Amino acid sequence: MSRIGIDLVEISRMEKSLKNPRFLTGVFSEEERAFLCSEKGRTASAAANFAAKEAFSKALGTGIRGFSLKEVSVLRRENGAPYLLLSGRAKRIAEELGLEFSLSLTHEAGIACAVVTACEKKAGLPAAAPGRIDRLKERFGEELAGGTPIGREWVKTVFPKRDPLSHKGSYGKLVILAGCTRYRGAAALCTASALRSGAGVVTLASVPPVIDAVSSKLYEPVYLPLPQNSEGMVSSHAVPLLLEQVKSASALLIGCGMGQSEDVSAVVSALLGAAECPVVLDADGLNAVAGCIDILRTAKGRIIVTPHMGEMSRLCGKSIAELKADPAGIARAFAKEYGAVTVLKDADTVVAAPDSSLRLSTTGNAGMARGGSGDVLAGIIAAFVCQGLPPETAAACGVYLHGAAGDLAASRGSMLGMLPSDMIGVLPELYHFAEE
Repeated sequence: MSRIGIDLVEISRMEKSLKNPRFLTGVFSEEERAFLCSEKGRTASAAANFAAKEAFSKALGTGIRGFSLKEVSVLRRENGAPYLLLSGRAKRIAEELGLEFSLSLTHEAGIACAVVTACEKKAGLPAAAPGRIDRLKERFGEELAGGTPIGREWVKTVFPKRDPLSHKGSYGKLVILAGCTRYRGAAALCTASALRSGAGVVTLASVPPVIDAVSSKLYEPVYLPLPQNSEGMVSSHAVPLLLEQVKSASALLIGCGMGQSEDVSAVVSALLGAAECPVVLDADGLNAVAGCIDILRTAKGRIIVTPHMGEMSRLCGKSIAELKADPAGIARAFAKEYGAVTVLKDADTVVAAPDSSLRLSTTGNAGMARGGSGDVLAGIIAAFVCQGLPPETAAACGVYLHGAAGDLAASRGSMLGMLPSDMIGVLPELYHFAEE
């Protein structure tokens, strides 16, 4: 969406106004006055600047209300191109509306003309919200339990740029094992978020009712139908098909909405024992290994686990109260003991690596506290691993960007009304940073 403001000013009228010192200091900023005093065509430039301020107020949509004209400075670059520099209340209003501005000036036949175009800003990576670091200190202590807040500059530094000569194979092959007849949406959410997060080829392996549902919504994945048991979950007879599929996989995501059964446990165990690529283990994939947790130690590929508090309680045998009391310490100990990158999800998510390093989430909001948000996160992390990011880096970037997507979705609507699918919808806009 864009808005245009246009204004015309008679240069002769400006000549009279400039003789009034109160007008000069009340309308033009200090930087503008310095420029105008050094400018030969002072009157014409002042008229153009005044027209630009009026045009800005029209493009803003508020008129000249709530801010001072000298908070809208009209300056020139070295090549002479004009631009707006906002300060004070004018800057705050523009930021609240999410607008950025372009400016064109001219004067002819005694008239100065200004055209200001206001456009919505592209979403950038957010800084930590005000008070978020203080909240982390309150939760984890002044030293943040030895952890590091995940910041946007770090994400920009570690995130790879796409090669202009690349092809789909350059960004990996992700295999997703997700869904059952009861939880078809989980498969759709994790698959969609993986597609929107840059994976080259995404294959969804699931039972036919899930594939029928997801394929009516998503046209980009490859689909691998699997045999199902009487409960509508994947059957253990699917193991040979899956083992063949993962031989060429760059990454594997297991668990979103699979349900719990002996068949599911058998399939998950078989894949963990055979897959040589990194594996993201989420939701029912975690439930499947809770009774045989040592399988994480013997897995061939690197493992990322993404439990919420309830799933973590089943994995490590500690109560939720114990987990809440020391999430950083328990996640770090689990990661070290089982050699698995551990994403312990909560209002303040922690990412622990086997080397005891710890990163803390600085994004996200209460609107994300609903079913499906974890499926979106799992798909994002799996897509990043698939593209070659180290598991620790993929997990931390995924947590940060998942939260940032939640914040952007909430700002476009509300925390109360937003859905996990809204977060997937804003991912393409959020990922502009990777192309700057």
